[in-house]
Amino acid sequence: MTSNYERAKSALEENRVALDRIAEELLVREVLDADQVGRIVRGEALEAHKPQTSPAAVADAARQTAKERPLQIPPLNKPLTQE
Repeated sequence: MTSNYERAKSALEENRVALDRIAEELLVREVLDADQVGRIVRGEALEAHKPQTSPAAVADAARQTAKERPLQIPPLNKPLTQE
């Protein structure tokens, strides 16, 4: 068991620079694909990060615009049209 601990510790120490770069990129991007991890390990630069619009941000924007529109309620004494 001690030898496995030593092997794991040695692997982490040998790859400390790459692991730190991966951690820094994950703070910015939240997700890295295999190609990006490979480039980090090889010491290559990654392309500039372009934040993507998340589904939650789209939903928030839709709710915001819905709040700005007046709510249109059809009269209760007329049948609703089938549209």
